[in-house]
Amino acid sequence: MKNHNLRNHYIFFSSQISLQPDTAHEIHDVLCANAVANLGYYSVLVYPDKNHIFSHPSAWIQPFQPKEPDAKFVEFYDVGKKLKVASLTMPWFIGRIAKRWNNSTTLVSNYYFPIHILPYTKIVHTRDWTFIRTAVKNKVPVIYERHYFQENQFEPEIVKSPYFQIAITQSEPIRQSLIEKGMPPEKVIWLHNGTSQSFFLRQPDAAEAWRRELLKDGPKHLIVYSGALYSFKGIEILIDAAKKLPEVQFAITGGTESQVQAYQKVAREKQVDNVKFLGWILPRERLISLFQAADVLAHPHRSGKEADFTNPVKFFSIWHLELQSLQLKFLLSWSLRRLL
Repeated sequence: MKNHNLRNHYIFFSSQISLQPDTAHEIHDVLCANAVANLGYYSVLVYPDKNHIFSHPSAWIQPFQPKEPDAKFVEFYDVGKKLKVASLTMPWFIGRIAKRWNNSTTLVSNYYFPIHILPYTKIVHTRDWTFIRTAVKNKVPVIYERHYFQENQFEPEIVKSPYFQIAITQSEPIRQSLIEKGMPPEKVIWLHNGTSQSFFLRQPDAAEAWRRELLKDGPKHLIVYSGALYSFKGIEILIDAAKKLPEVQFAITGGTESQVQAYQKVAREKQVDNVKFLGWILPRERLISLFQAADVLAHPHRSGKEADFTNPVKFFSIWHLELQSLQLKFLLSWSLRRLL
């Protein structure tokens, strides 16, 4: 591998990559690592592989082997050619006994990172606090992300270390919760998520095909929602709106199979027939063309505590495109200015 012996890797660690529906946190991790790769850095997405217990001996002797993701991974997450991935084999007993001390993140932090990954690491970016702690103790600069309200007190020796570069949140209330738990105010910022540039590649033929399919029963307009199907996302609001707007077709994507079936039942009980639940759409190009087919993109998020830590990362606009570029360049210049 080119430059494999150099300490030039931007390591993005994700505690789980499953290639399963309804895993927004995984998609976030993958696309962040992919965005860094697109900016020209040697970005490697590292994650525990819990599906291959019995592996070739090289998986234990030389476990850190960054490579191009396979076709299934590329299709599911819509990543480019520059991103590298490194899955780490887990032994059979991980997570089965004494889960608090015997889990995949602990193994990666205590064994894989200091022995096998550290020699190649320039900087670490992750949402996993255990991995952050390990990197700082090994004198590696870190970028920490926290998307939810902080509950535990931060360790002063970690957050005040010069190797702890910055913490990123998604809203001011979360930022304040981190500060209240000991994060230095000058080390924590909040930024909206960006979006993939693939959303800006126009697909007029595919978009028109969606409209022919979804509007064939009479409605003239198309409203699309895409995302998780949790109650606080406001899915029932869309169902109620559809009942009052029979001339509009509502298309809802995402969610698990059980969630889709539950909301289909709600729609039937409310006698709403202009809502279609499309489930998880692959490849992502089809989802993008569906967005482009819509007259309106819906974000019916309910008010409440959840509204303070979520934002509509899939809504494509020039503002989001510029924001993504600015966010990444800001973070990288902040963290790498003394390193590169």
